[in-house]
Amino acid sequence: MDFLNDTGWEARLFTGVIDDEQIGAWLVARATFEVDPSRGRLAPSEARWPVFHEKVDTRYGTFPSDNHPMHRGCDLVVLGRARCRQPAERCDASFSVGDFHRTIRVIGDRRWVRDARGELVASAPTPFTEMPLDWTRAYGGRAASHGEPVEHPLNPKGRGVCLDEASAEGVSLPNLEDPSMPIATWMDSPVPAAWGPVDRSLPWQLGDRVKQEGWGPGNEPGQERFNALVRTCTPAASVPRNVAPELRGDERVRIALGDDRWDFALPGFNLRVDVQVGDERFVRRTSVSGLWFLADTQLLVVTFRSRWRYRMRPRETRAARLHALSA
Repeated sequence: MDFLNDTGWEARLFTGVIDDEQIGAWLVARATFEVDPSRGRLAPSEARWPVFHEKVDTRYGTFPSDNHPMHRGCDLVVLGRARCRQPAERCDASFSVGDFHRTIRVIGDRRWVRDARGELVASAPTPFTEMPLDWTRAYGGRAASHGEPVEHPLNPKGRGVCLDEASAEGVSLPNLEDPSMPIATWMDSPVPAAWGPVDRSLPWQLGDRVKQEGWGPGNEPGQERFNALVRTCTPAASVPRNVAPELRGDERVRIALGDDRWDFALPGFNLRVDVQVGDERFVRRTSVSGLWFLADTQLLVVTFRSRWRYRMRPRETRAARLHALSA
């Protein structure tokens, strides 16, 4: 299928075989904007984030490839740090889009230490002025069991995993926590929380769905039911808790990373795809599937998606044109 991009933004059309007769097509477009905090609006940026054909590593985490047809909601990602003007023991890093709000608690360095009664308790947080918001600061990491290394299944890059009390003493606690799941004892095992991207969201989504279904020991699903659950999971650049519902594209965005704050409105994106397959013509709208905020450079990367299917017939014209409509 021929593809014409009339937006001036990065865009790519992917196709894949569905069956003997049908082809699936999915379009991914990516726009990069400068955030003007004084005016509360976005301006086009000369910097351009491309569409990813393969996963991309950054110091804050790994973005997955865009080469997948299915996606739900809008991935929220922050690349950067929480900053405090004065040394603080804790602060919040939050991202709000419309009615959706997500907060991660940022805490200074702590360790498990013995109190006067000999019990393990968390030390007082060390005041900080900057804290990375990536997965190395979230709960997870590695520990040893019977002399063998054991990795946290969701976040092996993190910190805080303890397998027994004897080895827990002196272990660093995570700097990033979900406020609804604070760590109180060395035995606690919360879901890791951070703002960085993830390249494999399936294990996170499965964990969330299994919890929603109430499955557990003595209440395990059959293989067919579990496979059906797996099919409902879709690739994403964010963990499930950091995925907002589908956006209109004109929502208010508020980001607070410690004392650094941004408040602006999305400009009401109105992208569409005109598709021609032989004599058939149809239109597909795009949805906003990602808002990635680069705090150090104050850039917002917006990802759009659209998909459709068509029948493959030889010698027919097959073309798609991406363009923006007037607001």
